[in-house]
Amino acid sequence: MFYLNPNVTAATGAPLIYQLHAIISWAFWATFPFSRLVHAWSIPLQYVGRPYILYRRRYRTIP
Repeated sequence: MFYLNPNVTAATGAPLIYQLHAIISWAFWATFPFSRLVHAWSIPLQYVGRPYILYRRRYRTIP
């Protein structure tokens, strides 16, 4: 792996469920920096109940 010459035959001989697990995990780590999940590291407690779209008002409304 460090020489950028992986042994592909070891992965092709693995069971199908393991191969799917590896593909899904690599896809998750590849898309993680570009998703909203990256915000879980900055504010983990508020991220759980946060709405998908945050609406903010431009001007302050006076009651």
